[in-house]
Amino acid sequence: MKTFKKLAIIFVLIIIASYTGGTYNNLQSQENEIERTLAEIENNLQSRFDTLSGSAEAAQISAELETKIFSDIAKFRSGIQNAESRNAKVEALNQADTGFRGLLATFENYPQVQSTNLLSKLQTDVSGLENRLRIARKDFNDASNEFNNLVDRIPTNLIAMIFGFENVELFEADQEAKKRPSLKAIVDEN
Repeated sequence: MKTFKKLAIIFVLIIIASYTGGTYNNLQSQENEIERTLAEIENNLQSRFDTLSGSAEAAQISAELETKIFSDIAKFRSGIQNAESRNAKVEALNQADTGFRGLLATFENYPQVQSTNLLSKLQTDVSGLENRLRIARKDFNDASNEFNNLVDRIPTNLIAMIFGFENVELFEADQEAKKRPSLKAIVDEN
């Protein structure tokens, strides 16, 4: 009979240890999933910043180049139209010819000078990034909610308390984050 009691106690201790270990491992896995989803949010935020910065810079450079090209064309045309003598007109035509050769070289170096296309691509990129961020935040909240449910339910909450597992706050955007990033502000920073 004493042997049976000892075996029963050992059996109960093994079950308790197994349950405790399994529950701890489950809590730890859930906590790791929360960390993974949080890192994904950070990754997407960095991607958004990199994309906005790079695309905004490219669009700004392209827009400045287009502005310079149109300004140069207007200057050459104005010089030709405002020439008061034949010699002045020949000089203006020579300057325009030299200038247009420079513009052609610019177009050879930048064959697709189209800031509006860059801005359109930027808008598409930002839309995709915002969607990925939304999904990453949702994944984080889902993982956190699942973890919080484990931490709050009996008997898991006893093991969570023993090992120091605590509820995780869900992602909630602050007032500034609810505003869309300003492309103009990003361009002005560069």
